[in-house]
Amino acid sequence: MKRRIVLVSLAVAMVLGLVSMVALICTGSISARLVWLQVERHDYYTQQARKQRQNIRTLPPRRGDIHDRHGNELALSVAAEMIIARPHLVEDPAGTARLLAPILQRPAGNLEEMLRDERKYVRLLKKATPAQCNGIRALHEEGLLAGIGFESWRRRIYPHETLAAHALGFVRPDGNAGGGLESRFHKAIHGANGRAVQSRDANKTAFDMHILEAARPGHDLQLTLDMTVQHVLEEELAHAAALSHARAGAAVAMDPATGEILAMASWPTFNPNDYSRADEEARRDRVVVSAYEPGSTFKIITAAAALEAVGRFAGVKRRLELRGTFGGVELYDDFAHPPTAIARTLAGIRAGAPTARVLVALEPRSNTMRMGVHRDALGPALTGADQAWVLRPGNLDWDLDAALAGSGAIRVCDEVDEIVRDIAAAAQPGDRLVVMSNGGFEGIHERLAQSLSATG
Repeated sequence: MKRRIVLVSLAVAMVLGLVSMVALICTGSISARLVWLQVERHDYYTQQARKQRQNIRTLPPRRGDIHDRHGNELALSVAAEMIIARPHLVEDPAGTARLLAPILQRPAGNLEEMLRDERKYVRLLKKATPAQCNGIRALHEEGLLAGIGFESWRRRIYPHETLAAHALGFVRPDGNAGGGLESRFHKAIHGANGRAVQSRDANKTAFDMHILEAARPGHDLQLTLDMTVQHVLEEELAHAAALSHARAGAAVAMDPATGEILAMASWPTFNPNDYSRADEEARRDRVVVSAYEPGSTFKIITAAAALEAVGRFAGVKRRLELRGTFGGVELYDDFAHPPTAIARTLAGIRAGAPTARVLVALEPRSNTMRMGVHRDALGPALTGADQAWVLRPGNLDWDLDAALAGSGAIRVCDEVDEIVRDIAAAAQPGDRLVVMSNGGFEGIHERLAQSLSATG
């Protein structure tokens, strides 16, 4: 009996020893594995964890503007917003789609399908207008449109559309240039990218961003092109191509004294704001890439054509042209430049006649003015005049009165007749009156001349 108890005790002791040994081996293996993971592989897993919760983002710079010889914008980058959605945060895809459809002008069914996407980020509309953004913000204030937001970007625009399109080229949505001066001087105009760290939560939703290196904006580019000469040259080229039933054409206007290119045109042309709709033939810059061999016998024809073309520039609007003196008031005609050029023009007039009053009548009808690109700088630029009258266009996307408030003696008018009456009553002999417009300004020059002559 005692022997049986001893054997059982011995067996139990052996089992317990074996279990202890196995436990010790397992504990040692686990400990060794933990040491290997936490010490040897520490840097690797730290980096992996950082990648899961942080993301390095590239910050695109502001692309430089392109101006003609007088400072008129030919290409510029403006702040824009796109409409985006985070489908996992949208509580009611069908209801949200019905609210967005009339604002984005897209079918509700199509929007609902995008809002049910499994991705964390969906772009609904890239080129959103201010009215569309305001409509969505109004619904946000009412507590609607959860999961719908905005993302800022810089949009490249060409305010004069087809004007000098081949010389300028275009910029693709990814920021790469597509021909022309945009491509030739891309490195200088583009600037340098910045870098930022974007933090994300467990749902991969971005919630914080720390800038590591700020983006450096690109340089502006001023050309020898003259916007007015360019416009006339393109019209004459299109007219000549139509009369001769030509498939294509090219023309160049140069300053014979300096060799500067005043205008350079190819036909057919295209709109760089919507370059994807034009085929390769329309985007071909024939002045640069096509070869010609006119020969010596054509020199007399070329010279004769040039002399004939000179007469066509008669009456073409020039920079700060004196129209005459009426009632003792000198009346000047000028372009509606960007604010920086307006300020320089007024400063130049003031320097030439320090004791004379300077009056301005401005029609802000350009595309850049209409979109409000220079709205904050317009008022300060007009302070160089003693008194200014600004015609309110009917298609402005911003509040003209608010932008000009507090900028001195500036009056916003709804009718040209109102401006003419005010100026005729306010003008005095010896004043300098500058009319700034990129169009006819409803014949204001002739009407001012008559009114000033009648009251002088």
